[in-house]
Amino acid sequence: MLSEDEDEEMPERTLSQVTNEIEQAAKKVSSAQLSLKNAQDELRTLIGERNQIEVQLLAGTGVAPSTLQSTRDGLPVAPATRRTRKVSTKTAKDGASEAQVRQWLKENGHEKLNPGRLAENYWNIYNNAHLA
Repeated sequence: MLSEDEDEEMPERTLSQVTNEIEQAAKKVSSAQLSLKNAQDELRTLIGERNQIEVQLLAGTGVAPSTLQSTRDGLPVAPATRRTRKVSTKTAKDGASEAQVRQWLKENGHEKLNPGRLAENYWNIYNNAHLA
């Protein structure tokens, strides 16, 4: 027979009760996943249908249809915008452009310049040579 101390340490639920609750929770997760997949499929179908109707309505008007696309998860997204090159913040002390500095560097033996923006050390070389 168990003492009062051992009786208090016994779990409130049995292993089979917890196992049954785990199985029920797993069924709920599976059901939710299936519902999500069905909703995504429906959304894709509706987006496709909307696009077809839009193309028919806009035919001959010169207006382009919506560029709204559907991603893999079925959520509509706007198309990505292209990144543009930012203007270099480095300038020569005498006002020369990056192209002019690059040309001067090539003329003065710096032939292996990397494409893209000039590194700071090249700006320093140019500026130091044109201090006078």
